[in-house]
Amino acid sequence: MVWSIRDGYGIFCQQLNSVQEKNTLRKENSSVKLLKLHGSLNWLYCPSCGQLYTYEHSDPQGNSVIINGMANMVKCATEHCCHRLSRVIIPPTLMKNYQSIPFIPELWRQAREALTRAREIIVIGYSFPTTDFRSNWMFRKAMVHNDALEKVVIIDAAEGYQLETLLAKHRSIFRMQELKFYPSISKYTEELNSLS
Repeated sequence: MVWSIRDGYGIFCQQLNSVQEKNTLRKENSSVKLLKLHGSLNWLYCPSCGQLYTYEHSDPQGNSVIINGMANMVKCATEHCCHRLSRVIIPPTLMKNYQSIPFIPELWRQAREALTRAREIIVIGYSFPTTDFRSNWMFRKAMVHNDALEKVVIIDAAEGYQLETLLAKHRSIFRMQELKFYPSISKYTEELNSLS
């Protein structure tokens, strides 16, 4: 499998201030996509020229950290632009503005398209809250057009009544009665390891 910052997020992305990354950037297209539908803490966007940047910042011990509150002081590296960059985060509010960043609707389109072709879907810790209208709509619309889906795996710590409610909602969304459920990622990986 191949993943590159250049196109692995589903849109063209440049790593900010990293000569090493530019020199070692894979030339192949990514065969795996990481579609971040609500933005990402490591993304910065130029509202003037539309360039998306990603960054990795490390502390003296080599641990990854998020750029601090000065992120909006970073300027675009595109020639003749130099506009200040903005964070790309759509906060978890009831009324989310998905149109505020031009490429976000394209990521949602790619996600829906991938869901229509998926043979297996793994949902980790997501309960499809009723307030997340767009996500519910996307999954339901994709499932109507998916004839290939064979397996849905749910990984969640819910128990009792909460678990029954969660599984009922997933059965409704995925239009499947048989779901594989695991109470933790470790239980899921245990089964995967036992199969290999």
